[in-house]
Amino acid sequence: MPEDFGGIVVAAGGVVIDGGKVLLVQVAYGRYAGHWMIPGGQLEPGESLEACAVREVYEETRICVRPLRIVGVRSGVTSATEGEEAPPSAAQTNVYVAFAMASLGGEPVPDGREVRRAEFRDIHEALTDPLVFPLSKDMIRSALLPGGLHPLDGTSTPLPASYRHYLPYVIQPDVHRGGRGPTA
Repeated sequence: MPEDFGGIVVAAGGVVIDGGKVLLVQVAYGRYAGHWMIPGGQLEPGESLEACAVREVYEETRICVRPLRIVGVRSGVTSATEGEEAPPSAAQTNVYVAFAMASLGGEPVPDGREVRRAEFRDIHEALTDPLVFPLSKDMIRSALLPGGLHPLDGTSTPLPASYRHYLPYVIQPDVHRGGRGPTA
């Protein structure tokens, strides 16, 4: 069950591309039932963005994954009732982070509650399907590009005392040109 973070919703998802196909889930409920998206969902208390994305992909598809890099961020503010004016106190800040992820194998299996179907679909078909959410298409396109924010290896940044988990993501352009990334 999503936690109330005082008007702030943080979520993460995964773009899993394998052999020219992308992992998508079909929504099983609400007004978007039947639409497709990349798997993802809301952060739980004490959870990192990476862990949230890994958990959500697994919960919705039973596919084990490993995060590679951040490929997109969505930032928005919603009102309490979509389409109607609401007082600022009813507004909700919403942040979503998408990761490119490597599949560790397996066949997708829908969770049967939130997800009606889970499958690897042809990337080009997914990008032209009107039932695939535009944000998911944007994140898929971004994952196909060589850039992104990559995690540091953890040795260059000491863990601040108040953190249990601390993983900075930075642009490392040389990583995709055969180099070893920035040097000190």
